[in-house]
Amino acid sequence: MRHYELMVILDPELEERTVTPSLETYLKIIKESGGRVDKLDVWG
Repeated sequence: MRHYELMVILDPELEERTVTPSLETYLKIIKESGGRVDKLDVWG
């Protein structure tokens, strides 16, 4: 499997409680498509 790097930039005005569900949505899409996330680095 090829390795890819993905950067997601969200509006800095978002509250933390809004950011987590957004990240979970991206992770779900990746996993449902047969991918996997080896490392997650949140810069919040």
